[in-house]
Amino acid sequence: MQRLQRWCHAEESRRVSADVAALALTANTALDLAMGDKKLTQTAVAATADLAKRTASVAPALHLALASWALDRVVPDRLCAPWPEVRGHLERVENHRALDAPLRALTRVLATPAADSAELARELLTQAPPSPGLDDAPALLWLLSMAIEYLGSRLPQGDSGLAALIERRADLASRLAEELDEQAFEDPEIADLGDQGEFDLRPIIYVSPLDALLIDLALASSDPVMSWLRFEEAEAVFGRRERGARSLFARRLGALLWLCGLLAAGLGVASLGWAGANRDLLLPVAALALALFGTAATRVLESARHQRRTVAAGLLTITAAVVAAVMIINNALRHPLLPDLSGFAAGALVGAAATYAHVVLFPDQVARGSDAGEGDQAQPQAKQ
Repeated sequence: MQRLQRWCHAEESRRVSADVAALALTANTALDLAMGDKKLTQTAVAATADLAKRTASVAPALHLALASWALDRVVPDRLCAPWPEVRGHLERVENHRALDAPLRALTRVLATPAADSAELARELLTQAPPSPGLDDAPALLWLLSMAIEYLGSRLPQGDSGLAALIERRADLASRLAEELDEQAFEDPEIADLGDQGEFDLRPIIYVSPLDALLIDLALASSDPVMSWLRFEEAEAVFGRRERGARSLFARRLGALLWLCGLLAAGLGVASLGWAGANRDLLLPVAALALALFGTAATRVLESARHQRRTVAAGLLTITAAVVAAVMIINNALRHPLLPDLSGFAAGALVGAAATYAHVVLFPDQVARGSDAGEGDQAQPQAKQ
């Protein structure tokens, strides 16, 4: 940014349209970065007004649209320069290229004090080429993005024209993502005629620096809260949100499963009691239903966030389910297989409960023990 400001203050910019667009974009960036420069703004406004007074052959529609979009917030008063000059330019020029009409439609809306937003959407839908080549695709992507950003705050939600523009922009972005790769942004290497070897007859796909800038402006978010992220940053931000949402959902589903277990245990006891079943089966049936739903609940929690205490709780509920099943089978027999059933149940449950309590109360010791075990296994392998 400071280099651009020095370039402006040194008065090294030319009267060509590319330098005018660069000055306007620099003034826009200075406003975003709270680095307001009065001379920079005045130079950009004067250069844009001067460009608008010239003919269409030296004032391309794309460069004038870029300058107008950049000065939209820099010069909000549409009665001040350069807006009267821009409106006058649009009244006397003719369209020669496929993108000239939609680009000048966006420029007209930006330069007009009270523009018809719905008319802009209709013009873009009818005048923008449906399937542009790679030469015009970056400019059209930027045009659609800026138009959607402009119309999003002025048209009602659910507007059919705005929805159609959003869909067309998504299709164009997907197409560019498939056709462009990293090599498309590098300068092509063309072999000399005297070089030996076969010629590469494949078409050269090259994205100019201006097209790369247009793609960046189209894909970067204008919202400072949701800034443009790299893939690694997006993975960290949205991955953390996803894990938090999955953890919350797992806790709620686990609580619901425990509630269902209590309900199933109560219904099972009530049904067996109403049917006149053996009273020795009531408690094991209730325990089995609660343990099965508890096992499902701990499995859900473990899938969302793997923790030692969750694994230990799953071991406790599985042990309780096995003990309850053994008690049901044993009490249903006329001649029980296990005379000391209470001792068997107490021993199994106390062992599982002790494991769970050790993991919950002393997690550091469990972690150190597992780390030590991994170190002992790795040492013989290193010696080999």
